[in-house]
Amino acid sequence: MRSIIAGTLKSLQPFKDLARLCQLFNCIIPFQILDQGSLDYRNNTVNFLTELKRFQPNNKLVIEAYKTREHSISIDDRQQVQWSLVSGNYPCNITVEFRSYGADNRYIQLFQKENVAINKYVLHGQFETQRGGQLIIIIDNQANPYPITIWYRIKSGSLSTCHLFHGIFDIYFNKYYGQSSENLGEEDLSRLLDEVFDFINKLLNGDLSLRAMTELRAVFYDKNINIRDEVKKLFISSSNEKNYKSFNMLANLVQGQKNQPIEREIEQVCEWLQVYQYYSHTNVIIQCIEKFDLLPSDNQEEKIVHLKRLSGNENCSLKDITQAYRILQECFRALTHQHLQLIKIVVECSNVIEMMKKADLYSEQGRLRFQELRDNLTTQFQLQELNNMILNSWIITYALIEPFVDKAKSLDDFVERVSQIKNLEGSSLNHIK
Repeated sequence: MRSIIAGTLKSLQPFKDLARLCQLFNCIIPFQILDQGSLDYRNNTVNFLTELKRFQPNNKLVIEAYKTREHSISIDDRQQVQWSLVSGNYPCNITVEFRSYGADNRYIQLFQKENVAINKYVLHGQFETQRGGQLIIIIDNQANPYPITIWYRIKSGSLSTCHLFHGIFDIYFNKYYGQSSENLGEEDLSRLLDEVFDFINKLLNGDLSLRAMTELRAVFYDKNINIRDEVKKLFISSSNEKNYKSFNMLANLVQGQKNQPIEREIEQVCEWLQVYQYYSHTNVIIQCIEKFDLLPSDNQEEKIVHLKRLSGNENCSLKDITQAYRILQECFRALTHQHLQLIKIVVECSNVIEMMKKADLYSEQGRLRFQELRDNLTTQFQLQELNNMILNSWIITYALIEPFVDKAKSLDDFVERVSQIKNLEGSSLNHIK
């Protein structure tokens, strides 16, 4: 055992930024609560319940009068989990806990409150865990003379990857080693990481030119990048003295404490990279508009002409990109990274759009026909798992591609229609494929 430890320490010795590396790989914090549990007062339960009953009909708990019920859901290792609860009839007392697997079987209370109005509003919570375990929902109905029906939704996915770090690492790795890693030793890897982190520091300072970021452009285009999440990870991991002590930054940001200087720096870098993300997607947005003939044929809009002529000034530094490419902010400010990904997928799956156009499902009569088909097929496929999955994908796709079927009045009108699509996720976009 001693020799194993000694060998491990020797292997790790060349790495000066080991803590920074661990933070980028989400290895530092074993468990963190992102949202302890809060009611969504912006939306009532009707739409949420309708969607849940249609797509997850088995996620239902019935608690008899004067009873308490406990329900457990298995959670895998290294997951980000979002849980939601809603009641079909009454408020109730709710406790939500997480019990991790392992020798200690540790219980962590995520939420506990009496008389929660989940009959009016949806209760949402979110956490991240390195270790798998059981998410436990406890509903106390002991004071109620009537049965209560609870519906729940659990969304989980692997702990988020820092796409920018991976992209930058791949660029430098391919530059020096190509496809071969057989002769890559600890010293080589350490030098490689030094260059990667030097690039990241320049990125956070805005000292890179667009030419230096050319290879990184593919990462912004190919990956569904949430700019703020990515920048926060890079700042948290940064060992730069001007960005404060890394550990203290991590603690403050995780606990939601506002550190104004850090927040301002994060917002500034987010603004630069948001413009760069629009810059990386400009061609596919124009391609989408032209491919599906989304603007009037006589449209000679100045913005479209400007965007088509937009040529990259590769000597422009990242910190100057906001001024140099102001038109991108003006045109696409309402679009999130998920909307950009939607546009990209729609272009890739153009046959789906053409099929929906031919079916004429978005005219007044077409919408009625769609609703009738949806309701009839939902009843018909209730016990047919495969057909029900296909139907669900069709229903979700119908809502997602609506802005790409009918003509818009202008570029601004098209962007506004796309931006109205809410609750976009990677899993939702996969239904189009």
